[in-house]
Amino acid sequence: MKSHRISIVVLLNTVLIFLGGCSNIDDTLPQKEVEQLVIDKHTNGNGSPTILSVEVKGNTYYINWEKKVYLEEGTDKVDKNRNVEIVKAQIQ
Repeated sequence: MKSHRISIVVLLNTVLIFLGGCSNIDDTLPQKEVEQLVIDKHTNGNGSPTILSVEVKGNTYYINWEKKVYLEEGTDKVDKNRNVEIVKAQIQ
């Protein structure tokens, strides 16, 4: 009986860990924080970007941004660990 009880506890803990790891990115990382990460990454002597759109695909944010003054635009992706990676960028 004791081993049966331990098995149930282990199973419940495993389920809780699994469900916690599968939470959506917007549950753990607010959109406003992601937008600020992208703005900080692209702010320089040429100004700050404007966020055009934010989309969640899988467990990653995709942020479209632009800097009108220098005709720059791009898309970045941000993961749960707040890593910002440029997917595409261009200057027209």
